Amino acid sequence: MRTLLDADPATLTARLRARREELTREQESLVRADRAIALVEETLLHAPDDGMGLSRLADVIEARREAASMSRYFSDDAWEVAKHFYEDWPTANWIALYRDIAAAIPEGAGGAHAEYLLRRWNLLAQALWRDMTSDPGLSRKLHDGFRRAWRDREHWPEALKRRFADYRMNEVAAFLGSVSIAPLNRRAPLQVAPERDDSTRLASPR
Repeated sequence: MRTLLDADPATLTARLRARREELTREQESLVRADRAIALVEETLLHAPDDGMGLSRLADVIEARREAASMSRYFSDDAWEVAKHFYEDWPTANWIALYRDIAAAIPEGAGGAHAEYLLRRWNLLAQALWRDMTSDPGLSRKLHDGFRRAWRDREHWPEALKRRFADYRMNEVAAFLGSVSIAPLNRRAPLQVAPERDDSTRLASPR
């Protein structure tokens, strides 16, 4: 403290700025840890009792490092955008949708809520894409990268494969594909169905 009090204004300002930057990094780390815990809590409510709770926590904490390997599917400029998807996936809205789709899978593509779920998926996907980019060229690069990544998902890092498996993504994708080609005989307007408000609430940055 004496050193700071005796410092000239420029030195004091620089040291205070450095300390604020350090605090920001610490805060970001705490937010990531809080989110990791919330994701694992939600997952454990739906995952089988396989004793993998700690592994799931480690997977989420290591998400940023694991996600870096996905850059091989993207151009450099597209990866600057796409990496946030893999680092932060999934958000609360998507989790709620994945769980609702998984619950509807036994009903099949002709189930009462199938088309509603497909349209809900499309609306969320459109919103996600708008947040990513409005540039047509970059949009094409992102589409190509995500397509390549999904087709090669058997070769993803094990942590990412486990995270996607916890949300039954292969089954979800197959179900939505079946709904999209099913006879379009259900044309009721999209209505917002009541959302579960327990297991899908994730901690948000404080």
